[in-house]
Amino acid sequence: NPRVLGADPLVENGISEEAMVTVVLPYIKSAREGVARLGSIIEKYGTSETNGVLFSDEDEVWYFESGSGHHWVAQRIPDDCYAVVANQLAIQKVDLDDPDNFMYSKIILKLILIILTSVMSLVHMNIAMKFIALLVYGTVKNTFLVIMIKIQ
Repeated sequence: NPRVLGADPLVENGISEEAMVTVVLPYIKSAREGVARLGSIIEKYGTSETNGVLFSDEDEVWYFESGSGHHWVAQRIPDDCYAVVANQLAIQKVDLDDPDNFMYSKIILKLILIILTSVMSLVHMNIAMKFIALLVYGTVKNTFLVIMIKIQ
């Protein structure tokens, strides 16, 4: 999505998929730790490409996506479900108030606000004071990531 990459471009010398296993797996003991470690690396050093990574342990399965240079989201796959992921970003809805099922980059709200202000006027932002559903990472026409934010 040009809007997202304009706000947070991919990093030419950032981590790429062939290095992820080496810098993550030896240092973690759980799927959740894998998400946190890869996420912190991408936040600090950036990534040179968008990626989807599944982390699994005996208790949990997490699906991680990086959609821009320094931002990422991950969703826990419920115990009674499975994930089928094509070669494009797949997470559709992220609940920022549900840490048991979603993890995300620490500064993703900054990216959301940059994109939000580029697509909505202040009038529209005032109308949406109770709840905002924001289309962020579109990789193919009509595909997107919905970020749900509760406005207090």
